[in-house]
Amino acid sequence: MEFVSKLNQQEYTAAIYRTLNQVNNPPFLVMIEKLERYRHG
Repeated sequence: MEFVSKLNQQEYTAAIYRTLNQVNNPPFLVMIEKLERYRHG
C-alpha cells in the first residue's frame, strides 16, 4: 500500500476494492491506471 500511495497523482489513478461484511481479513483488490496522457507507444 505504501508503494501505491506514493504514485504520482498526475500520472496514475489508484483505487481499492474491499469487502466490508467479511471476517478474518479477506483479500482486497488494488487497481492502478496509468492516465492516457502519460502512456507511451
